[in-house]
Amino acid sequence: MADIVRKELNSYFGGDTEITSEFRYGSGRTDLVFSRTSEKYLAKRAKALGKLIPIEKRDYLRMFLQIRDRKRISEDKFYEVGARQPRYKKKALSWLLENNFVMNKGNKIKTAPDLRRHITESHAVELKIKDWRTALEQAYGGRAYTNAQYVALAEENIDPVLENLDEFKRYNIGVVAVRKNVGCEVIHDPEKSSPFSPIHTWRLNERTLKVMDPN
Repeated sequence: MADIVRKELNSYFGGDTEITSEFRYGSGRTDLVFSRTSEKYLAKRAKALGKLIPIEKRDYLRMFLQIRDRKRISEDKFYEVGARQPRYKKKALSWLLENNFVMNKGNKIKTAPDLRRHITESHAVELKIKDWRTALEQAYGGRAYTNAQYVALAEENIDPVLENLDEFKRYNIGVVAVRKNVGCEVIHDPEKSSPFSPIHTWRLNERTLKVMDPN
């Protein structure tokens, strides 16, 4: 089922998408995430950093976003704000400075220029054989970090979904019927929206990084 969905929805979402399996966010997990990425933004990031590496540790990513959301701030002030203890912040900041994600000029720190998400659009897809209620709940959590969310169910079990399609429309969740060894039919497309969680959106972004020569 997963292989059919990967192939069919990759094409449906425009082709050449980055597909992330079992993406975990907070207490949730999404089966498949289809992301469209910008080579232009990736190239700018590679040039700014001198290399292309992800921020894999969640604490380091949180620190990066805290600095990114502020104007220039002194290191001492940075250690004072927020709930994390200074020793954790010092370790994170040291790594970010070493890898050029953050610059220090005159004891004022800020993130390097041209560091933006290279993902331009993303779709979360929950796969289920027949448990549509659980799938609906799980898909709804994908609003945190994707632009659109879908539930994909085996076609032989799609009737209960069709009978409750208004429920999916109410929560703005798309529906896909999966035909065994044949393909997929998108029954309902949700309206796209902006994700609301910066940390989970950026974590997905970092998961999709590819090796790139900045030269």
